[in-house]
Amino acid sequence: MHDVQTQYLPIRRDAARLVSALLVDESPQPLARIATPSPCAQLVARFGPTVPGGVDVHLLGPQRRVRRKHVGGGHRAILLRLRPGMQPAIAGVAPSESIGSAIAIDDLWGANAANRLRAQLAAAMDANAAAALLQAAIVEQASSARGASPATPRLAFALARLQASGVADVARAVGVSERQLRREFRDLLGLSPKAVARLDRFARAVRAGQSIASPSWAAVAADAGYYDQAHMIADFKAIAGVTPRALLAELRVATPIGGSGFSRPPPDASATLPTPARRTPRR
Repeated sequence: MHDVQTQYLPIRRDAARLVSALLVDESPQPLARIATPSPCAQLVARFGPTVPGGVDVHLLGPQRRVRRKHVGGGHRAILLRLRPGMQPAIAGVAPSESIGSAIAIDDLWGANAANRLRAQLAAAMDANAAAALLQAAIVEQASSARGASPATPRLAFALARLQASGVADVARAVGVSERQLRREFRDLLGLSPKAVARLDRFARAVRAGQSIASPSWAAVAADAGYYDQAHMIADFKAIAGVTPRALLAELRVATPIGGSGFSRPPPDASATLPTPARRTPRR
């Protein structure tokens, strides 16, 4: 079994419109790790002996490819998955400018705010306290954001419909042209509707393959929404660099970053906590 401790935490009420999932991931021992791609950005705080200064914070932009890395022992990461469309308000950078990148918080919020947050995180008593600090920080940033395009209910509806419908059908369902739908997706997610649908098919195929001891790949392809098995294999090679069978074998050895189901948090992951009454530190 993978020696990794993964725990979802409830989200504060004032951060619920910004964050869709909050997760603590601890690696007691050095391990090979793997992360499946996601169209949603994440704010990540890392703690550990090999992290400069003991703690760092960065924005992980939308990812279109599987990422592989080695994590040293004694490390902890707190991951806040941002809701679709919320990255500009929180980070001040368009999703299209951060695809496949990790951007230090200093480059987003400035050195003073970044240093203050790192100092607070270093002094946090536990993961819950650190998670509360991160949520307070993004709420503050979002409240002071100017000119950021907020996510709309239309985007959430389109994302849900896109799992089972083509771009043209989704555009008709939300009452906009295909061109406008593509523009909204690129502005708020940095990806086209087709690219988002492709990542969703890939994630569904991975989950299906992991849930069965000896999967029928033809059945997995059909259930995930691929034209056929050859289409699925081509997508896996493009996104993961290997075949479906090879990726599943890799996932049995390399522990998934953020838990195997981080792209779809459990039902209770959206639970919210009341906003603490205490005042936030002054600048």
